[in-house]
Amino acid sequence: MYVPLFFPKPNIAIHMKIKNTITSAFILCVGIIAISGTLNQSGPGAGLSNAPGDANCTSCHSGSLNTSGANWNNIRLNGNFPGGGYVPDSTYIVEITHKQTGVSKFGFQVTPLVKSTNAPAGSINVTSNRVQRYTRVVGGQTREYAGHTSTGTASVATDSSRWFFEWTAPSSNVGDVTFYVTTIATNSNNQNSGDQTFAKTFDIGISPNIPTASITANTDSVCVGSNLTLQGGGTNNPTSFQWIFTGAQTSSSNLQNPTVRFTSTGNQLAILKTSNSSGASKADTFNVTVLSSPTASISGISFRTLCEGDSTFLNATFVTNASYSWFPSGETERQIWGKTSGSYRVIVTDTSTGCFANSNQISVFVNPYPQTPTLTNVSGVDSFCEIFIDTLVATTNAADSFIWNVNNTVFRTVSNKLPISSATNVIASVQAKRNPRCVSPSSNLFEAAVIIPITPLNLVGTPTSTSEINLNWNATFGANGYLVSVDSGKNFTNLNLDTFFNINTLEPNTPYQFIIRTIQQAPCNQYDTAIEVITLPCSNIDFSISSNNL
Repeated sequence: MYVPLFFPKPNIAIHMKIKNTITSAFILCVGIIAISGTLNQSGPGAGLSNAPGDANCTSCHSGSLNTSGANWNNIRLNGNFPGGGYVPDSTYIVEITHKQTGVSKFGFQVTPLVKSTNAPAGSINVTSNRVQRYTRVVGGQTREYAGHTSTGTASVATDSSRWFFEWTAPSSNVGDVTFYVTTIATNSNNQNSGDQTFAKTFDIGISPNIPTASITANTDSVCVGSNLTLQGGGTNNPTSFQWIFTGAQTSSSNLQNPTVRFTSTGNQLAILKTSNSSGASKADTFNVTVLSSPTASISGISFRTLCEGDSTFLNATFVTNASYSWFPSGETERQIWGKTSGSYRVIVTDTSTGCFANSNQISVFVNPYPQTPTLTNVSGVDSFCEIFIDTLVATTNAADSFIWNVNNTVFRTVSNKLPISSATNVIASVQAKRNPRCVSPSSNLFEAAVIIPITPLNLVGTPTSTSEINLNWNATFGANGYLVSVDSGKNFTNLNLDTFFNINTLEPNTPYQFIIRTIQQAPCNQYDTAIEVITLPCSNIDFSISSNNL
């Protein structure tokens, strides 16, 4: 921005007095000038400001450099700086004055540099034919200079001269800017002798209206991954705050008091600039030491299933000078046994720094053991005639499958019901299982007997004629009686304990089926034995036919 400036009239300017008025020629130093009677008043070349790396006018004019004294004190640099300082990126009119009694020709050169680094500070623009602009590269950086022209050598009032130019301040707060000024008061003798060279510096600081920035915190040391709340402040009522962080989860913030999580260890920075309507402050830097956290890890698989009463080994990584705190059990050893369902984790704390870390989680699920099953059969009986045909039933709770042992053959089913057909005795037990390996104790032992039914021994059916058949058999131990049927079991004749049966009035050469029913105890109760017998065929008839021959 351009800031207008009211300048005092020339006769109000501060003047420099000299005891002896020297009437001599005026010689101005150019980049390289030969000492001769012909003098150039077009102005000096760049690099005669007496700044670091620059020369001054004594390189062309005889005499020593004046850096003190009454005439030196009369050199002034004025500008319309608000509060006596600059606002970044603002433009000002700068005035340089020199007053010395008896002098009518003057010269000057000036360059602005950052005081702390000697880097070029801002830019120069000339608005008068008394001033010209130069540039020169020093140390790889281009400096800008303002110096007099031939027109600018003339005094503007008795024994005094002054020069104006525009200076645009740096775009940011670079701290103090030093204006390196050299002036020359000539004796107008057209020679390089008898002139007086002066060198003076003027420091222009940042405008006091610009805010400062300050950072405070309750600590300058945090653990990695932990939060640190920073308080931003400053003078002149800053209205905005611009933070930059290194090694943090977020690299910037515009909050006045941000909370920052540092994710990288080592020396990290929090940098703050504040601003108000006049401009931005210089950065304030806060050093934060970010300490490393210990290793926190539980080895092994992350999901574990147990049976009630079992446990799983939880092993945290060993860390020197560390304490351990387990959740949810509250144990403080490095290695523990997990016995209950839950999400297990451990906090490992470095006792030397107080930094801690949370481990990974191990999920433990404890399955209750199934209840010991009770084994029964659907029929409710424990003896069977000739063959076991029934269904075994396991009664329990919380089971997802069953492990059966039937006559020493072990197998698994999902159903709690097991149909069985067996011609031999059945001995069985069952265990209830809950995924993955929770198996109950064995059930009660189920035993069922398969009874061989009583049948007539040595049953024989003998045809005795074409119409008669005899049935005979031996008595069997345990038989309580016999019945016989000649019509395929439609009707039975009770024989009591007789072991023979005779039937006649049958057809010759005809097969007949007889059923002998043996009466016995349970489970068979009665058992039918069938036999087929064929009656004898009729005999062939021998005959002859005779006739009388007629």
